[in-house]
Parts: sequence; structure tokens; C-alpha cells
Amino acid sequence: MPQPIEVKLTVTPTSVKVNEKMSFEAKVTQGGSNVDQAQEVTFEFWKDGSEKHSKVTVTSAGDGKYVMVKSFSEAGSYHVISHVTADSQHSMPSAVFDVK
Repeated sequence: MPQPIEVKLTVTPTSVKVNEKMSFEAKVTQGGSNVDQAQEVTFEFWKDGSEKHSKVTVTSAGDGKYVMVKSFSEAGSYHVISHVTADSQHSMPSAVFDVK
């Protein structure tokens, strides 16, 4: 049985102003080693109270990191889930961040 994948989701910074850029990073490891060949890494975003979700697929930036930079045009509290599939395993860590 393969070792479980581990995914650490980081949002930097956790609070921004409207249209300011922020970084989303999923760091993927397995057994202490970086995973640069994940089958899929997708960030899913939505605003509190909204039915509308958007998904963005990202590729490896090396060192087990999957990174995207994004800004938001509306103030509010937002959610992000990183959907990561690697070695036939799926992990979905999530985070909350604010746009003011």
C-alpha cells in the first residue's frame, strides 16, 4: 500500500483589498518526498453565500509546489479548496480568506 499523500494549502496573505493579488500554494509530499507529478491539482474558489464556484487547474512549479496568483473584484469572505490527486489518492484541504 502506498504512503498517503500530504497536502499543505497556504494562502498568502490571508486578507487583501479588492483587486490586490494573493498567492495560493498546495505543497504536495508523499513519504517526505516532493510530488511534482500529481495527476491533478485544482483550486476551487467561491464567495460566502454564492452558488457560483470557479475552478482553476495548476501545474507543478517544482519542489512539490503548485502555485497560482489571483485577485478578486468583490469584497467578502471567500473559500478555497485544493483538489489534489496523486498516486491514486485524493486530498482536499481548504482555507478561508478575506477581500476588503
